[in-house]
Amino acid sequence: MKINRTVLLLALLLNVGACNLQNNETSSFDSKIDDTSVSSVQSSQSDTSQNQTSVDSSIQESTASSSESISSGEISSSNDTSSTSSSASSDGSSSSSDSSASSSVSGSSSSSSSSSSGFNGGGMDTTKWFNSTIAPNFPSDFYEPVRGKVGEDLKQALHELIDDHDTFGYSSTTDFFKKIDVNPNNSNQLMLFYTGATNLSTSYNKEHVWAKSHGDFGTTSPAGSDLHNLHPCNSNLNSTRGNMDFAEGGELLSGYHGNNRRDTSSQTFEPSDEFKGDTARTIFYMAVRYEGDKGTNKGEPDLELDSPSSSRYRDFSSGAKGEHGNFDNLYKWATSGQDPVDSYEVNRNNIIYKDYQHNRNPFIDHPEFIEMIYDKEYSGPGALNDNNPYEKVVKTDEELIDEFIAAVEAIDKVTLDSLPLIEKAEALYADLKSELKSQVADYYEILVAAREEYQALFDKEAVRLTIEAIDAIGEVTLKSKEAIEYAEKLYNALTNEQKALITNYGVLLEARKSFDELKGNSEVLLDESFSKATNVPTSYGSATIKLSDFEIFLSSCGNFSGEFRFGGSKAATSVPEGINDALDNLSLHYMTIQHDFTKIDSIKLNTGGKYSETNKVFFLLSDDDNSYVVLQEFDEITNATLNCVMDNAKINSGKLTIAVTGAKPRLVLERLTIEGIL
Repeated sequence: MKINRTVLLLALLLNVGACNLQNNETSSFDSKIDDTSVSSVQSSQSDTSQNQTSVDSSIQESTASSSESISSGEISSSNDTSSTSSSASSDGSSSSSDSSASSSVSGSSSSSSSSSSGFNGGGMDTTKWFNSTIAPNFPSDFYEPVRGKVGEDLKQALHELIDDHDTFGYSSTTDFFKKIDVNPNNSNQLMLFYTGATNLSTSYNKEHVWAKSHGDFGTTSPAGSDLHNLHPCNSNLNSTRGNMDFAEGGELLSGYHGNNRRDTSSQTFEPSDEFKGDTARTIFYMAVRYEGDKGTNKGEPDLELDSPSSSRYRDFSSGAKGEHGNFDNLYKWATSGQDPVDSYEVNRNNIIYKDYQHNRNPFIDHPEFIEMIYDKEYSGPGALNDNNPYEKVVKTDEELIDEFIAAVEAIDKVTLDSLPLIEKAEALYADLKSELKSQVADYYEILVAAREEYQALFDKEAVRLTIEAIDAIGEVTLKSKEAIEYAEKLYNALTNEQKALITNYGVLLEARKSFDELKGNSEVLLDESFSKATNVPTSYGSATIKLSDFEIFLSSCGNFSGEFRFGGSKAATSVPEGINDALDNLSLHYMTIQHDFTKIDSIKLNTGGKYSETNKVFFLLSDDDNSYVVLQEFDEITNATLNCVMDNAKINSGKLTIAVTGAKPRLVLERLTIEGIL
């Protein structure tokens, strides 16, 4: 909930007395003000009539100068070139930062303050910007094509709705910010992503919220210059964030408005509370807008969020060209109501739709769509068939206090299942104004005690789960990888005091040693997208394609508008006898990798959709006398990762064959990965 926390802070500093910050508009939001490095504040007056708070002050901000910024006038495209800085990526390697050249915009209205002031003038009162009611502006039937849909159907329908928009060169977007991100009630104010409003003449960088290295689209249109993903941003913070994933935690970044954090160990960035929802809705937009070669615009990246930690949520990451995370945190920020849609987002969405790209970010208009798409357990009505449950409701002070007290009382006896209740009460307390917090001090003490009790239980449970995970490894085979890594993950998350209680840690060490010995000199032999295959026929037919350095014979395949399909309109008429024997003469198509392997550790096949009667996928291995053994069979074969991991009995040499069964089997293939020794 946004209740003008920053304006309240300024009011307290200015000794202007108590201000009633509650707004009676049902679609009003607090101001996002960049009060970085405030060096002096001088009060002049306070007007609290009609629930409007006005602060007239003089604010000075010291800002670092940029060698690439322009002090006045229009910005030319030559000054909008990309710049990069070294930033450690999540795998520990050095990668290019997704920052862009610093720019400065001067508006039509000049400021009367001294040039040393970063704000160049009077108090940054953005109250009217966010406390005005700005309604989404689009035709009433705009979203009709998605009505009633949920899950993957809704995701695809939204993609088709917002795809194929107008595009612009990256350098030209600088001028657009002067309209898209400027306060409609004060032409001197520019919104910087993550930190809030500042003077229009302040230097800034362009921020790709979905980092452009997460998909390698650079600044190339449409993804690299998509205005829904591109924002003005504090130059230093833009460089600090680099291309990090988004997640909670890390060190608080001082010198900026808000509570932005960076975790250098996990290489993640946590945006300020006022921008958590904005960030999440932008990331989900990119994952729906960019679906790769399946879209009308060929050559676009296929962007998806990384895998959720819970199987409750749909995972679209298989075969994606670019992934962004962290799904769990982004989904939470988008659906928890912590940072609901505000008038800044609505206004920006309207302008991009009306004047520039002519498409919308649907998750600003309908935040509930995110839950409908990703939550497998969503059982409500389909899209547009219910009111938006994420619309902001302004509550009275009494209602806020009652809600917090009820949340604390709901915790009752603390157990390991109490965390959601504790976090809900903590979130409600954080949203209370200072004067309201003093009225619930007794209940807050109860909440603090509940958090401490839960933490003690959790610490004890973490030790138990780690011991159980190590015991569950059992006899070590090549299939033990996930079990070993899971136990190691649990152990590494423990404190030193907890680690001392893990009585079977030696078992984990021995398991890791045994697994590494079994794996030996294995390496990734093939990891390639089928979109890069050569010698693929344009209609169904047998072919020997080349995928990286591997030649693969397919009884039938074809490339259809960038989609690689394995199979045909009828089953194969000529199948090796050994395959028929192994699969009981099922109707099928097959492909054989034309390599003999000394050892195979795992084969992973990423699939898309299927056509007609397509039933199962089998992985088989043949020996010198052309007899075949089934390594593994899969029933769930569409939009899946089919991962076949060998046990010790099946790492012998031979040719690898994959078969798809059905009367008219046709399966979309996206990627093939093989680990082993040739």
